[in-house]
Amino acid sequence: MGPVPDGIDTRSGYGTLESVRGGMATQNNVHVSDELLAELQAKAQAEGKTVDELAEDALRKGLEERSWQELLAYGQERGRASGYTEEGVPQVVKEWRREQRGR
Repeated sequence: MGPVPDGIDTRSGYGTLESVRGGMATQNNVHVSDELLAELQAKAQAEGKTVDELAEDALRKGLEERSWQELLAYGQERGRASGYTEEGVPQVVKEWRREQRGR
């Protein structure tokens, strides 16, 4: 692995991403494999970002994706519990629209 950028500690076989925000005393450590750290470093350099910026973007997207997956699972469970099937949806929509026009 090439030179290690500021904020990266590669002790004990794992890389550590360290982040200090805007003069604040907050420090966050995330342990990643050396392989993933090297990939992050290469990608960050190619995109003109710091490893911290790239890692934050990736974590934010990952958390957002998890939220969507949780919402999808909730919707699927509610759909199963309702007793409706995908094939029955057009009829349900048609009936709902008919009810709405009658109001």
